[in-house]
Amino acid sequence: MKQVLRKGLKDIVVEEVPDPSLQPHHVLIRPAYSLISSGTETASLHQEGVVAELRHNPSHLQKIAGAVRSAGPARTFSEVKAKFGEYAVLGYSGAGVVAQVHPTVTDIEPGQLVAFGGEGSGHSETVLAGRNLVVPVPEGVPLDQAPFATLGSIAMHAVRIANVGLGETVAVIGLGIVGQLVAQLARLQGATVIGIDLRPERMELARRLGADACLTPETAGELRTMTRGRGADCVIVAAAAKSSAPCLQALDLCADRGRLVIVGAVPVEFPWHEMYLKEIQLFMSRAYGPGSYDEEYEKKGKDYPISYVRWTENRNMAEFLRLVGAGRVVVGPLVTHQFNIDDAAEGYKTIMAPGSRSLAVILRYPTADALPAAAAFVPRKRVDVRTPR
Repeated sequence: MKQVLRKGLKDIVVEEVPDPSLQPHHVLIRPAYSLISSGTETASLHQEGVVAELRHNPSHLQKIAGAVRSAGPARTFSEVKAKFGEYAVLGYSGAGVVAQVHPTVTDIEPGQLVAFGGEGSGHSETVLAGRNLVVPVPEGVPLDQAPFATLGSIAMHAVRIANVGLGETVAVIGLGIVGQLVAQLARLQGATVIGIDLRPERMELARRLGADACLTPETAGELRTMTRGRGADCVIVAAAAKSSAPCLQALDLCADRGRLVIVGAVPVEFPWHEMYLKEIQLFMSRAYGPGSYDEEYEKKGKDYPISYVRWTENRNMAEFLRLVGAGRVVVGPLVTHQFNIDDAAEGYKTIMAPGSRSLAVILRYPTADALPAAAAFVPRKRVDVRTPR
């Protein structure tokens, strides 16, 4: 099968690798589409080189220095050098047709259309996914929109953590994919939503999708005028940044005894005095919801009792797709580009390009044109490697 991999620090390649083997509490899926997470996935790509990365993240130097002290310079150099040639799996959001089901999974059938997620599921022609990270695609949801289930559940969990109430003002900093979805979901909760972003086209898109107002970081102070001097009841940081600027702005915009929710990949640094004076509540939103990073849940198929844990990863994914099918959350306009899997590197270049207006980038697979045949798929356990002469 073909799989998209990161080679070294910045190169995207598509390689032939063996199909995964079916495991207990898992299913094999032939994806038709997958979604590149422009924040999480590109964070591991260092296009500017090692020196620039160390400049942006000096803590890496401390790690290297610690490794030199504990393992010695020769071994440390060898391990750092190996990083330049290692491969890493990218991707965790997709949709396709179920090809094989392990006997321990009793409520999913071959031939069923599903969305899937999970670390390591990857952009590949065959995916092994845990049962609790797979949800059926409801009627009315186009298959090329179903890959949003994963990022949608991330946004949904952030809104749940925020405990948004009717009539509250919610500021969303960062209008990327997750920020756009957070804005729509917060509005469904009855909030007045104000989006904040640097890019005019993302602000305009958020307005079209229901945000009450949008501001730039420079004009974000107008939020106080809009709220009669109070500020936002809740600020959700959905930006990806290497500085603490989004968090500091969130604190400035937050009302007295307001709530800050961090869902984006940003350094979390706040001045104690200002946090204390405002008595700010700070929340971290972790992945898709309860079950995230729990091996018993994600890999061994052990669900949490619904009476005790109402909204798990799986239930968040299913609910998000229900909202899409009902037309209450709109994801179609978020898609700006689509590439075949063979051209995956171009997809990542499009996202990383400084002047790019990209947002959601979809990868398309041959299965999209042959869904019935995909259910009869037989995994290949070996890949023929030819030695160049």
